[in-house]
Amino acid sequence: MAEKESRGPAALRLLYESMGYRKFKMSRFEDYELYLENKSFLPAGGIVTFSGKGGRLLALKPDVTLSILRSVTGEGLPRRLYYSENVYRADKSGELRERRQVGLEYVGAADICAMGEVLLLACESLAAISDEYILDLSHMGLVTGLLAETGLREGAQSEALHLMAGKNSHELRRLLAREGASGAAAELLPALGARSGRVEGVLPEAGRFAVNGTARDALRELEGLGRALAGVTDVSKLRLDFSIVNDMHYYNGLIFRGYIPELPEGVLAGGRYDKLAQRVSGAPGAVGFAVYTDLLERLGRSEPEYDADVAIVSNGCAAGALRKACELRKAGKSVMIDGGGRCREIIEL
Repeated sequence: MAEKESRGPAALRLLYESMGYRKFKMSRFEDYELYLENKSFLPAGGIVTFSGKGGRLLALKPDVTLSILRSVTGEGLPRRLYYSENVYRADKSGELRERRQVGLEYVGAADICAMGEVLLLACESLAAISDEYILDLSHMGLVTGLLAETGLREGAQSEALHLMAGKNSHELRRLLAREGASGAAAELLPALGARSGRVEGVLPEAGRFAVNGTARDALRELEGLGRALAGVTDVSKLRLDFSIVNDMHYYNGLIFRGYIPELPEGVLAGGRYDKLAQRVSGAPGAVGFAVYTDLLERLGRSEPEYDADVAIVSNGCAAGALRKACELRKAGKSVMIDGGGRCREIIEL
């Protein structure tokens, strides 16, 4: 991986501001009710709660998207907001974990241009971390379109999504047979979940999955996004992977995950969640993503050859050493007075 010196949160914030996104700052605490009402939207892990003043039940924030949506009204849209926040979740053992993430939300009616903007920023966020990134794309419209044709009951649909996420085509076929699903959709759903590859290879074949209006609309969106991104980013780093699925009650469109070779899990996750936006804020839609910056600490960095550009030996002349240090720093050089590290050049007063 080509090492990126500017892969931290500060570089990502500058990137988002360059596209008109403004910083959103929230409290560490939120009303527990907000999370309870949307618990299935949240990542796995318990919510840490405590009693506030007057018995009000509060929670350490496990998520930022919900807080952003609650802060946005249906007026003045679209809103472009980014954040750099710590979130808190309890793992399966009940241990509290703190995770750092930087992300953005586009709140408003999300057309091809808006989704393309968010995907472009997702690509540029990953490129700031590694030249060898991959961004996997999926679309809930293709999945829900096929599911509707199978006639599965709601509980079985959730089970089918879980099996698709695990790329378990065998058990998915067993589920469809057990539930009495038949016809073309029962054959196509496992095939869709197993299909992945570069956009230019998979997208031309995806027409066979567009069995109804919902699925056809999804396919047109993916085609439109492919055309929009072709001239502004390296589309060879984009893949389609239809095993990427999410809760149908919240997500209704584009979903994506970002990966770099050195990490075993995704470093970026995002998607379109119009249903959640409508429910929480009354906005017509929203699309966004988060970069899990705490994972970047695992990458490490190679030790620099030098600790500073110039070492100044003061020989007891403090005023002269400080003046020289200021002069060199204004010239863009790093300085170390009277030793303590490795330097490219030594100036003795």
